Amino acid sequence: GAGEEEDRLKSRLSAERKAAHEEENKFQSRLARDEQDIKDQQARLKARLSTEDELRRTESELEHSSAKHEQEAREKQASLEKRLAKEESAAKSAEEQLRERIAAEEKAASQ
Repeated sequence: GAGEEEDRLKSRLSAERKAAHEEENKFQSRLARDEQDIKDQQARLKARLSTEDELRRTESELEHSSAKHEQEAREKQASLEKRLAKEESAAKSAEEQLRERIAAEEKAASQ
């Protein structure tokens, strides 16, 4: 009768509330992870920019230096270029992983 109908409605409402709550938690944790990824990307970018600045300074020193300093500056330049390449490669791979994760999450969400 009417009591059973009310119980069914209450239990459906409770299940919907629980599902909405779980969805909200999933969304919040995804958001937190994305924010962390963005912070990581920004940190990598900052490191890369500072390496690029250092490289520019070194190149400029190189233009105005003696032969003895030139060798040191060249070695420093080579080392900075290597570091920059590593930083760029790390950033690219992190971007790839982020793209793949987002794609996987979107696929999972659409099912």
